[in-house]
Amino acid sequence: MKKKLKPIITLSVIVLSSLSLSACTSSISSNAGLPSLVPEGTYFVTIKPKILPAKYLIKESRPYLLTPGDIIEITVFNNKDLQRKSIPIAPDGKLYYLLIDPIQAAGRTIEDVAKEVQDKLSHYLYYPQISIVANQLPSQKYTILGHVTKPGLYELKPGVNLLDAIASAGGITHTQLNENYPVDFDHAFIARKGENIIPVNFEKLLKEGDHSQNIYVEAGDFIYLPEITNSDIYILGQIDFPRTMHYKKGLTLIKALAGLTRINYAKNKPYTDSVIILHGSLSKPEITVVNVNNILEARSTDILLQPKDIIYIPEKSFDFDELIDIVTKAYITAFSTKTATYSFDSLKVMYGVNK
Repeated sequence: MKKKLKPIITLSVIVLSSLSLSACTSSISSNAGLPSLVPEGTYFVTIKPKILPAKYLIKESRPYLLTPGDIIEITVFNNKDLQRKSIPIAPDGKLYYLLIDPIQAAGRTIEDVAKEVQDKLSHYLYYPQISIVANQLPSQKYTILGHVTKPGLYELKPGVNLLDAIASAGGITHTQLNENYPVDFDHAFIARKGENIIPVNFEKLLKEGDHSQNIYVEAGDFIYLPEITNSDIYILGQIDFPRTMHYKKGLTLIKALAGLTRINYAKNKPYTDSVIILHGSLSKPEITVVNVNNILEARSTDILLQPKDIIYIPEKSFDFDELIDIVTKAYITAFSTKTATYSFDSLKVMYGVNK
């Protein structure tokens, strides 16, 4: 049976106004397992940073399969009249070329399609020699946002690594405030397949030149390099839409939640007795689970927030494994939402590929 995390905060357990948080909280390691009953009070769950697997440093060896929208160039040697520089793979996945019958191209390698084109042309030409190369591969793109000169959507070329991707985006944007390293390394990340954060240490990569962190980029990757001066609070989960709030000294959890227009009850009852506050870095996040109802009913004190905190209102109770998954998705949602909200004009390049 899965063990549920449903902590109860009481005034006798923790008094945040006069004592440091670390002195009053329980600490649970991701490798230690959970007790059958989580102790009362606000507590930290420290997720130990993952080691970057070596597989991310190996070039993708699988051949590329064509998809609708890809643009290819066909060359027939010694016959310039048959050359076509920009032939799209049609929405139905077929290649339409001259008078030969349509060829199913989507889901096949370029080499495989070239062989079939050559076979079909052999009915009209004597031993035709065919070459097909990819001109544009719209499905092969990655996104890089944040504190770079040219944020946007980029075409993925073979063998592109993280440093290549950052260089393609014009490099890090420097400021007078922090000329050398204006990036918030603690919150920089690369996400794969929409939700999986790869444990890259961006500080080692960019500041120390550690190439063991210079992984290869894949199609669909989302790279985010936040500005170090940003201190906004993020509110996610069961609310009408994700929010950002400028941090001010003395901002508390209840004050932050009071700014919401409504909590979304459409699908499930939000678990305000298990609201998650995410502190710290991606490499070593600290998670506080709070019973907001107890604060509202004056059974415990309000909690002071920290710059860059992420508040997450869950839609259901959760176990420890699910909590880690929530943390990952919350980081991606928070920082991508921040960028999309405040950098819309600079992201117009996302409607095309940067050259």
